[in-house]
Amino acid sequence: MNQVQEMLRLKDAGKAIQAVERLSCLFNLMSRQPGFLRSEVFRNIDSPDTLLVLHAWENLDAWQTFQHSEEKVAFSASRPAALYEFVPCGMNWTSSHEEDDKGGRYMRREVIRPSTVEPGPRRGEQVKASQTFTYADDELADYRGRILRLTRQRDAERANANADAAVDELYESLLRTTVAEPEVAATIRA
Repeated sequence: MNQVQEMLRLKDAGKAIQAVERLSCLFNLMSRQPGFLRSEVFRNIDSPDTLLVLHAWENLDAWQTFQHSEEKVAFSASRPAALYEFVPCGMNWTSSHEEDDKGGRYMRREVIRPSTVEPGPRRGEQVKASQTFTYADDELADYRGRILRLTRQRDAERANANADAAVDELYESLLRTTVAEPEVAATIRA
């Protein structure tokens, strides 16, 4: 599975709803593409002007085919410059297994430095699902060899900090789309 991760910084935190509406249109385009699995938008709990956009594909080729499609190129060209800017965060991550995605209102995102022991998924009472990925691109040297761990949680707790984590952030879900149909989280606030 290929997990695409994009980070957006809103130029005005009050325009989160407009950004989510725009991303919903993008997700609609994605959902019609072969190999698309799901997509989701999250807002950073500590920095409400930062959105994390995740979309999962069966493989890297499926994502790249969509990325270079006429629809995606036209959509990207129509982005209002005053809405958001992209923040480098390491785009393509791969996983050799697909864990059952049980939802969860919160997502904990950890980017973990290489160590002697590869981190596995998180477990615990608050964990709904957890999955690890390896960085699949060469574009950002800072991410080479790093592990991305995404953990769906029931609440906004950040217990059990990882000393090897270069990044440990918590996000709240705003919009979720699967191949079947979109779900808009009830938590969208300006």
